[in-house]
Amino acid sequence: MIAPGLAVVTGASAGIGREFCVQLAARGHDLVVVARDGERLAALQRELTQRHRIAVEPFPADLAREPDIARVAERVGRAAELSVLVN
Repeated sequence: MIAPGLAVVTGASAGIGREFCVQLAARGHDLVVVARDGERLAALQRELTQRHRIAVEPFPADLAREPDIARVAERVGRAAELSVLVN
């Protein structure tokens, strides 16, 4: 079986962004989860890694700040297996 690839989700720590993470993880996607709250991202990482046995990379960033936007863009640019971007 071919792995579904990497998904990057912004706004991942709550609401619809979090639900996208849950659904993508259930389908076997590894995730880069982006949001301002690093603690909530770490909790999401623990939950999804344990439940779905996938890789989850928390990426704290505030997308209202130019330097953080640049960091996220650089990380996405390094993703060799990017298959989904939820922004």
